[in-house]
Amino acid sequence: DWKLILGVDNNEMMAEAIEARNRIIAITIAGLVALVGLIALVAPRITKPVALLATTTRTIASGNLEFEIPVARGHDEIAGLQNDFIHMRDSLRDNIAELQRETETRQKLESELEIARDSQMGLLPNKATIGGVLRGVEIAARLIPAKAVGGDLFNYFYTDDSHLCFAV
Repeated sequence: DWKLILGVDNNEMMAEAIEARNRIIAITIAGLVALVGLIALVAPRITKPVALLATTTRTIASGNLEFEIPVARGHDEIAGLQNDFIHMRDSLRDNIAELQRETETRQKLESELEIARDSQMGLLPNKATIGGVLRGVEIAARLIPAKAVGGDLFNYFYTDDSHLCFAV
C-alpha cells in the first residue's frame, strides 16, 4: 500500500492561467483603446454635417436665404438632407422674389386704379350742387362703381332755354 503525495507550488501551477488572463486583459484594453480611437475619428464625420444642418436650419429660419450651404459629399442620408436644404433654400428664395414682384405689381395696379377712380369722381358734378335745390328742382345722385373704377358717368345741366338735361 503505497501512497504518493505530489507537492507543486501554487504559483507554478497557476502561472499559465495567470499569463492567459493577463493576455486577455491586455488584448481587451488594446481593443477598447482602438475602438475609442476609431470612434474619435469617425464621430466628427457624422456630427459635423449634422451640426452644420442645425446651423443652416436656424439661419434659414431667421430669414437669411443668402447663406451658403456647402455641397454635400457622399451618398448617405445626411448628404441627401443637406442637398434637400440647398433645394429648399433656393425654392424659398425664388418664391419670395416672385411674391415681391407680384406685390409690387399689385401695389402699382392699386395706385393706378386709385388715380383712375379719383379722375372719374372728379368728372362728376360737385357735391355741393347735387342734393341741393337747383332752380326749384331737387336733385340727388350717387355713383357706386362695382370695382375700384366703373365706366359710368353722369351729369346734369340747364340749357339756355332753361331745360334741365341729364347725361348718363
